[in-house]
Amino acid sequence: MKIAVMGGTGRLGKPVANAFKKAGYEVTLVVRDASWALEQVQSDFGFATANVNSVQQLTQALLGMDAVYISLSGFDEAQCQKVIHQGTKNIVAAAKICGVKTLGFLSGSHVNEENSHKHYEVKARYQAELAIKSSGLNYLFFCPSWFMETLPLFVRDGKVCLFAKSRQKTHWLALDDYATMVVKAFGDARLNSSRIILRGPEPLTLEQALKRYMKWFNQDEMLTIMPVYLAWVMISFGGKKTLLHWANMCRYFESVGEEKNDELASKILPVARFNLDAWCQLNVANKYRKGDNLLEIE
Repeated sequence: MKIAVMGGTGRLGKPVANAFKKAGYEVTLVVRDASWALEQVQSDFGFATANVNSVQQLTQALLGMDAVYISLSGFDEAQCQKVIHQGTKNIVAAAKICGVKTLGFLSGSHVNEENSHKHYEVKARYQAELAIKSSGLNYLFFCPSWFMETLPLFVRDGKVCLFAKSRQKTHWLALDDYATMVVKAFGDARLNSSRIILRGPEPLTLEQALKRYMKWFNQDEMLTIMPVYLAWVMISFGGKKTLLHWANMCRYFESVGEEKNDELASKILPVARFNLDAWCQLNVANKYRKGDNLLEIE
């Protein structure tokens, strides 16, 4: 099967593209700059150049494809509308022209009509879901809990940045497990045209997850939780859009929590292999071997 991956060079899209490749799919990464993309991923992928703002470019990129997996992101309201919502609408239009059979879309476990009025990213993802649903094409909406790979985003200058009271528990999911589930879902007709809730094995609050994450470095002094007001001051004066986005997402999630598990999907899809400790053990070892800093994202 030929599949195009939108966002396949990004943090959340790259593991999925690799999993499709490993499973024997013919994978084409649709990117804005192929030369830059070649530096981010293995060279044995196919590449097509297109901007999600151009239906014409997308149509050229998706010719001959059986399926498309969409992993798009934004870090403010305007970007979420332009990239996630309108970009997905353009992909849908191109997919219909090209005869694509299935669209897979990275959504969220809390994305629904009620919550679409509470946060700009949730609104954009809900609107994107509606655009895909109305296309008449087979669809798979992947709705994961929080990814373990986002934990480094909460570590800044040696401090753990919490932006809301940490009370809601989420079943933290490793990206590698998510990618395996996505590939399996594409190959099972029982999940056609459905929203699929995907969760990890262990429910933890954000604070619990961060403390366990930091403990792997044996540096207890780094477990200071930054006060909310100080975090917002740092964001405001530092101009860090990514941090502001995550602060908004933390506050939002604490108000809604995660959805219940998907019984059908849980019977069909592989069980998550990694709890947080297993994920930390693997990634700390990998990062230290490479000489990278796992503690925080610049």
